[in-house]
Amino acid sequence: MNSPKLLSQCDSLQSERWNEIQLEVENVSASVEDDSCSVASYDSKASTINNGHESFETFQHKVKDLVRSVLMLSDEYTIETDYIRGGSFNRVVGITIIPAESDSATIAWKKFKSVFQKALGHSSKQKISAPSGYVLRIPRRCHTEAFEQDRVNLEFVSHQVPYPVPRVVAHSQESQNPIGTGYLLQTRIAGQSLTDLFPSLNAAHWRSATRQITQIMMDIGKITNPCPGLIDTRNTTNKLKHNVRIAAFPIMTGDFFDTDPTLSKPQTTYELLMEMFRQQQENYGIESDMPTWERVQLVITQMHNLGLLPDEDHFHLVHLDIAFRNLMATITSDTEVQITGIIDWDETEFAPKFVSHKAPIFLWAKSHWDEEQALEDPEDLEDGENKKIFEQMAGPEYLKYAYGLEYIVARVIWQVLRYGMGERITREHLIEYLDKFEKLHPPEASS
Repeated sequence: MNSPKLLSQCDSLQSERWNEIQLEVENVSASVEDDSCSVASYDSKASTINNGHESFETFQHKVKDLVRSVLMLSDEYTIETDYIRGGSFNRVVGITIIPAESDSATIAWKKFKSVFQKALGHSSKQKISAPSGYVLRIPRRCHTEAFEQDRVNLEFVSHQVPYPVPRVVAHSQESQNPIGTGYLLQTRIAGQSLTDLFPSLNAAHWRSATRQITQIMMDIGKITNPCPGLIDTRNTTNKLKHNVRIAAFPIMTGDFFDTDPTLSKPQTTYELLMEMFRQQQENYGIESDMPTWERVQLVITQMHNLGLLPDEDHFHLVHLDIAFRNLMATITSDTEVQITGIIDWDETEFAPKFVSHKAPIFLWAKSHWDEEQALEDPEDLEDGENKKIFEQMAGPEYLKYAYGLEYIVARVIWQVLRYGMGERITREHLIEYLDKFEKLHPPEASS
């Protein structure tokens, strides 16, 4: 749980910034009418208004001071920053470190000096021989505790996933630094997001991307564990490499997760779902809508009795936000793109197979949230080609979980059990899918 002190600091920050925010609103209104206003500048000001942030134009200087201090860079290095559009939870700044150009004599002297200092046991400031890219992530609402989970997620997947992912260079939850808040500094993956590349991609490029994205999702899902839950933040580096410990799924308490979870234990999918149902029952007083919750419990039991939740299934690693914005890529030819890495592993967990084996409908459907669109053939021929590529690569077992209505219903129930009623799934939406399941499997026939 967040401490009262932390929350009061956030409230104080918002209060102190209120007058500045009002001024920024007026400035943005004027800037929008000016055609010379850059997208980065406009987005930066919008971020300032919406989240009470210092403008990028002045904040970047504090970022440079932080990076120089954290990486122990001497003045011979130039630090450049660039604005990166952030998400709902983090402000993001791109960083490039450029070493000074030197002649051969200077380079030789620096090498001799470095060797001499090491021989004397003296530490030296970091040496970077070529331009290096980093990304600095700053929490938007003072919730720096989540960065510890982000850090351990990145370290775990860097050892387990066969694709480039960011590497954490430095992190802190403290505010005693040049930017005045916690941060996560990580390496920058080469390329641009598929979102940014979108205008430059043709149909052949999208077919190339679809093949790689499908393979990525399948490869991530091959990583399994007998225990469901999150990567435990108390793991050592050795355990993250060889014998990772899993923390039980946290219980939502108000606006925050329980920050002291217990270790998970091996169990079946049915046991996990029923345990999560009981947690909802104990923590949220579901008596106010007992008929709906009883239907949820009955559907879970029916799925198990029908063999749709095999007891022998393990839990699969899942990146819950695989999307164009989190897939970095470069264009390598007129027909091919290369996925260069995967970012934003904040929502990473070991979940039931039906959560992992979900169709990447964003590759062909207009709505990225309506899973039933995955069952329909796209009107657009190029979208149809992408769907065919996925189906041919995924195979019958994956498609059973991706397209089966029972498993679409299971994913809706999962959202309710994981985050509570109304957080990501409304009561009306849940009832709609319970109706669909019961139409397919009437309770009397399954009992």
